[in-house]
Amino acid sequence: MEMREINVDRLAGEILKLDRGVEGLATAGRLLMGQQIRMINYFYNDMIEPQIRSSEEAYEMGRMLRAIEKFSGLDETRWRQSLKARKQSLEIMRTTTEIVVRRLVRNVIERGN
Repeated sequence: MEMREINVDRLAGEILKLDRGVEGLATAGRLLMGQQIRMINYFYNDMIEPQIRSSEEAYEMGRMLRAIEKFSGLDETRWRQSLKARKQSLEIMRTTTEIVVRRLVRNVIERGN
């Protein structure tokens, strides 16, 4: 994994924004989900992914973001029918986000700034 110097204060803020975005998906309605996902993609792709590029976690987080994005395009009937799948996807995304955060923190501690 490629590691560059990390500003810990900035990284902590980025991680909190990502976490709030992921948690916001749990309560987002069908019409707001697309907007919420775009915000999460921005936080992840522009701020966090460059710091963990080429890692397994980066691949997994990208895959989860693409999978959850599909829900935002569903019509109202399919949205209601997909409740279980959405809940499972969100749980996987929460877990993946936690793994990504742990890896970043571990790297900062082990390798320093």
